[in-house]
Amino acid sequence: MNVIPLPQSMDERYFEAVVRDFSQATAHRLLFDATHVRWADPYGMVGLLALGHVARERGELPILKLPESPDVLSYMGRMKFFEHADGIFELNGTRVRGRDGGSDVLLEITAINSHADVHTVVDLVNRRGTDILRSQLHYPLTESIQFSVVLSEVCQNIIEHAEAGGWVLARDLDQVSLGELYEATGLRVPSTEARLPCRDDPLGKLAAEALDALRLPLRDALRRPVGPLIDPDRDPRP
Repeated sequence: MNVIPLPQSMDERYFEAVVRDFSQATAHRLLFDATHVRWADPYGMVGLLALGHVARERGELPILKLPESPDVLSYMGRMKFFEHADGIFELNGTRVRGRDGGSDVLLEITAINSHADVHTVVDLVNRRGTDILRSQLHYPLTESIQFSVVLSEVCQNIIEHAEAGGWVLARDLDQVSLGELYEATGLRVPSTEARLPCRDDPLGKLAAEALDALRLPLRDALRRPVGPLIDPDRDPRP
């Protein structure tokens, strides 16, 4: 049996290492060790389901050792990860059941396995996606419909281009810190004021205020001359 350790942050920054370990595994049965996972985003969860699916097709049912972190288990349960992992993995550990009923701040993991059910899934994604955009992000109806069209195309492409089943989900940002968002998206905090798209809509105004709170102290710090850093005894005045 090959053991594949999962990173503490199971997201797109570190998941490629998991794929490399998986591709080099030679045993018929694999154990994915998520013991020390402290964070899992949609990329990581769907990626893990995909690797488990391939491992199951290649040999015996893979084992997934679940995270020790109750916060990670709770979030994975909320996203209905365990419902989709059943049958793909032998789950080792305590799983958390997601809450019944839909949420207005996220789209739980939704399976898309054939053309026969894709339209039902797309309707669900459209309806929930539009609700999230309008109620949580205050998008006007016309813009939320455009976003729903993109989601529909993503769902259709899973079948048409992957030539296999797949999953779609979207997470909420309620408990995500600005630091996590900064690291995950590779954002750059500009030292000068930038005219952002959608700055005048309700969400854009809040985003601009948050960016200014980060930008203004940085701007003042960057005005310091470099000389005193090299020579602490040097007079910083010109």
